[in-house]
Amino acid sequence: MKEIVIGMALGLVAGGFWKMHHWNEQRKVRSFYDMLEKGEISVIAQE
Repeated sequence: MKEIVIGMALGLVAGGFWKMHHWNEQRKVRSFYDMLEKGEISVIAQE
């Protein structure tokens, strides 16, 4: 029983870190597209 509780706790902690990482990446992508839409930055393909 003790191992199950420890496993669940570790799973929740790992899941929380994964969610925070995912939200951070999502925020970066959203801010990039917002700046692109406002014209603050532009993307030009190199030849």
